[in-house]
Amino acid sequence: MLRYFFILLLALSPASFAEYRVFELEITSYADNGNGTDTASVTGATAVTSPAPEETGKKTLLSTLDPEQYRGYHTIQPNEKVRYISTWRCKGRTTGKDYCPNPKAKTEGEVAAAPSENK
Repeated sequence: MLRYFFILLLALSPASFAEYRVFELEITSYADNGNGTDTASVTGATAVTSPAPEETGKKTLLSTLDPEQYRGYHTIQPNEKVRYISTWRCKGRTTGKDYCPNPKAKTEGEVAAAPSENK
């Protein structure tokens, strides 16, 4: 009887409930300047800096992967950068459901604007 009580106690403990972290990421694409470098080139004694790459696109998404994990799991082009915007914790399991909303979000539209990769 004591064994069943112990198993029931473990099953109902708060540590047994799942939770996960959601990351809001921004992926920015830049125009390829053709030479593949952003460094300064030296001509004689004068250093000429190449112009900053032009931003061509930006998308925001929600993921359970942090920026480093996202780069390793998804294909990111050399002219794209992944930037961390925000993170928060959700209780429960993902199992194909939408992520919980950001508790720091100002409006419902701000949360709905970022698509989930979980669909």
